[in-house]
Amino acid sequence: YLVESANDGDVNAVDLLWTALFTIVGVADFAEKHPATPLGKLIIFVLSICGIGIVGWIIAELTGNFVLNQLRRMLGMTKCNFKDHYVVCGWNSHAKVVVTQLCEGGDRVCVIADLDKDPLPDCAGEKHWIKGDFSDEEVLKEKAGIGNAKSVIILANNLDGKPKEDIDAKTILVGLTIRTIEEELKKDIYTVAELLD
Repeated sequence: YLVESANDGDVNAVDLLWTALFTIVGVADFAEKHPATPLGKLIIFVLSICGIGIVGWIIAELTGNFVLNQLRRMLGMTKCNFKDHYVVCGWNSHAKVVVTQLCEGGDRVCVIADLDKDPLPDCAGEKHWIKGDFSDEEVLKEKAGIGNAKSVIILANNLDGKPKEDIDAKTILVGLTIRTIEEELKKDIYTVAELLD
């Protein structure tokens, strides 16, 4: 403004700000006023070069964060922020039916399963998958949010070929862990557990 107003008394700060903003986003030809002095032209030139870089950087940051969040969600690494939801612990041959029925009934479902990929990526309802050990108290409390859950369903995680006794022992361990969390939170968490033997 100082450079251009000395040359042209008709120039105002709003018009020059408008020109600067359009220059930053790379469409200076649409601005109403153009600088008349060589120094004003130099300032607009520098702004246009920097503007393209700044806008490109902002777009790259936003896109990168979006892609990173989607990738983390696909890999089961994000926290579930549901409230009044079902937490399904483990995965087995009939887990798909359980989760699908809950989702189709309009319920939100958080699945904790130590699998390589989301077992139901195309579930019809609101579903969140967490890759992890469902017997880990931190996974249950911090990632799955069982303190905000409507109910927890512990499935007999029998896909890895362990003996029935070991599978049932882990199911009971998870139930006891949930009981400990209930005492900490001073809240009852309705829990259903599947035992094989």
